[in-house]
Amino acid sequence: MKNKLDLSLYLVASQGNKSEECFLNTLENAIKGGVSIIQLREKELNA
Repeated sequence: MKNKLDLSLYLVASQGNKSEECFLNTLENAIKGGVSIIQLREKELNA
């Protein structure tokens, strides 16, 4: 049986010029608002 991801509300996010605290707060609010999956897009972040 495969686990199915809930992709009903998908957020693509980048920190941009926001502080880490502000960015994390934004992600937290998105999750509280119903976002089911977050894709983090950061060119300068090491894998």
